[in-house]
Amino acid sequence: MHTELLDCRSLSTLRHLLAFAAAIALCTTPLTADDVAIGTTAKPLNVELLQADGSYAQIDAAQAAAAKPVVYLLIPSARWDRPVARFLKTLDEKLSGYSATAEIRAIWLSAEVDATKEYLPRVQQSLQLQKSSLGVFADAEGPEGWQPGNDVQLVAIVGYRGKIAARFAFGSVNETDVQQVGEALANSLDRK
Repeated sequence: MHTELLDCRSLSTLRHLLAFAAAIALCTTPLTADDVAIGTTAKPLNVELLQADGSYAQIDAAQAAAAKPVVYLLIPSARWDRPVARFLKTLDEKLSGYSATAEIRAIWLSAEVDATKEYLPRVQQSLQLQKSSLGVFADAEGPEGWQPGNDVQLVAIVGYRGKIAARFAFGSVNETDVQQVGEALANSLDRK
């Protein structure tokens, strides 16, 4: 009888451990995303981009960067936190190791545009980004053809020559995820 009780407890513990491991895997594995097809032309990405003087300019971020390699980061403003900041800072620091000419366009998706525009200069001042431009899109859902989907903390889209080369939708992200985005960027340059 004690053996049966021990086996039931062990089995129950094993089930809990497996459920916990599955939950962790879902949080750290890029989510699938079907709205941005690899190899297609990047759709317009009309945003307000922070300028060096602290003002904002309305631009199509996809069109403005069409000739060069770029990593677009779509950040739902409600999901911005320290792990996302570490990812952005690490990608900014390591970007030249993957491409000497690549840039980052980090775009906050926010319904509170004015508050986000006040906040972004503080992000720049804190992180001291060198290869990144910060901007805001006036809708938490994201622009048509670029939607991050549900339950994502960050979407990283690699673009080169106006085409989508890779897309990663992270349910949870940190600086350890930079390598796969950087490698996708380097691989897109090889494909020409």
